[in-house]
Formats: sequence, structure tokens, C-alpha cells
Amino acid sequence: MNYSILIKSIFLLALLNACATYQKNHLQKPQIKTLASLDSVDYSFYLIGDAGESKTSNHVLAALKSKLDSASQNTSLLFLGDNIYPKGMPKENSKNRHDAENSINNQLAVTKNFKGKVIFIPGNHDWYRGLEGLKRESDYIEKNLKNNKVFFPSNACPIEQIKINSQISIILIDSQWYLENWDKNPKI
Repeated sequence: MNYSILIKSIFLLALLNACATYQKNHLQKPQIKTLASLDSVDYSFYLIGDAGESKTSNHVLAALKSKLDSASQNTSLLFLGDNIYPKGMPKENSKNRHDAENSINNQLAVTKNFKGKVIFIPGNHDWYRGLEGLKRESDYIEKNLKNNKVFFPSNACPIEQIKINSQISIILIDSQWYLENWDKNPKI
């Protein structure tokens, strides 16, 4: 009886191990599906998260850029956090600053010629350098887009309502703000 259980356990363990992987699995070339008709759509939102992981996001950003180039003014693009991997925006003299800027620049390039509204929200990776890192990231993005109303919620607040037009508002919540260690970031 014990021998049977041992054999079954080894088999189950081998089966589960065969399904394991040691690397992230990403779609190599994203497939973009277009709705049959967008004639009745008054406003569109494009949402993208984790765009700061430049090793895997280049194909996605290229596909997004092709859609945004033909998007109308009645469109918003929201970067949903983790804009800079692995630890947010470092100080200007840091050896990692070039990589961080490159990561953000790839995302900013997508917005070139985009007629709609651009919004960046921080994620947990953006918070790794605290409020100072968020401020550096916000300043860099707003300087390069020449718009000081693109990084939300403002002033590292956790929640903010943004009026898109006379009929649409969105509520942005920075959930990482609630999860942060307030002893490490007492100015929250």
C-alpha cells in the first residue's frame, strides 16, 4: 500500500515539475484585434501596464504606436504603472539613470503625434525610490511632454478624479500608496 502511494507521489511530482518554467513567458509578436466598427464610439481608452520592462515591451509599444497614430483626439492613453524597471527613476548622477531614461523615452516616443490625452500612473517599481524617485519620474515625463498634467495622482496622493471631457471622468487610484511603508516614506 505504501509503495503505491510513493509511486503516485513521485509521478505527480514529476508531472508538476514538467510544467514548470524558469523564465517569464511573453508573446513574441502581439496580435492586435480591431473591432468591426468604431463608428459609434465617442471616446476610446488605451491602457498599458508594465511598459517599463524594455526587454519585453518593445513589440507591444510598436503595436500600440501603430494604433495611436490613427487615433482621434477623443482618445486617452493611460500608462498603468511600472514605467521604469527595476527601481524607478534614480538620481541624475546614478549609473542606472541612462537605463531609466531609455525606458521612459521608449514610452514617450509612443505618444509622439498622438492627438489624445496622455496619463502616467506610478506602479510599485516606480515607488522603489520613494517620493523623491516619483518626483524625479514625474518631472522627467512632464518636462519631455511639455505638459505638467500627465503624471497622476498629483503630489503622490493616492486618489484623484480627472475630467476627460464634459461627460467622462476617471478616478485614478495609486494602490501602491496604500501599501507603502510609511516609516520609510514619512512625507506621504
